[in-house]
Amino acid sequence: MKCKEIQEVLLTDYLDGMMNEQNRREAEAHLSSCVYCKEFMEIAIESTVEPFKNAPKLSLSHEKIWQRIKEEIISEEKTADGAGFLSELASSFKNIFAVRMALASAIVAVIVAAAVVFLNPVGQNQTVKNTTSDESIQYLASIIDELSSTTTEEEEGYGTEIEKYFL
Repeated sequence: MKCKEIQEVLLTDYLDGMMNEQNRREAEAHLSSCVYCKEFMEIAIESTVEPFKNAPKLSLSHEKIWQRIKEEIISEEKTADGAGFLSELASSFKNIFAVRMALASAIVAVIVAAAVVFLNPVGQNQTVKNTTSDESIQYLASIIDELSSTTTEEEEGYGTEIEKYFL
């Protein structure tokens, strides 16, 4: 067996004494030859078995334990049934509230859109846009004229060898 397999078996079946004879012999053979797994087993015993050695033993029989477990399950099912009704009721109120909020949001959006369309006539906005467009075009034209009238660095060049090579 490999170390990972041994360590997994040590934490489950070996420490509980639930391992079959053949696997137990293989695990013990591996533990006698592998220092790492032997140290792992000692740490596992210290952390999982030792703390419970001095714990008081339960005097209940298996039947009584199973009976308590069944009673707990039944009582939880009863409380879950009541909680199920309340949670369904709460979720239905949440759904109704969500639908109302969505409807109210849609109505507000329609009112805002209508106000924007009807309160701002189309003709006024276009004249403003044309004026700004004309001003922008004139500004760009003045920049182009200014650049073409002066000599730029590109016409003069930078005087580098690589520029001479490519030009």
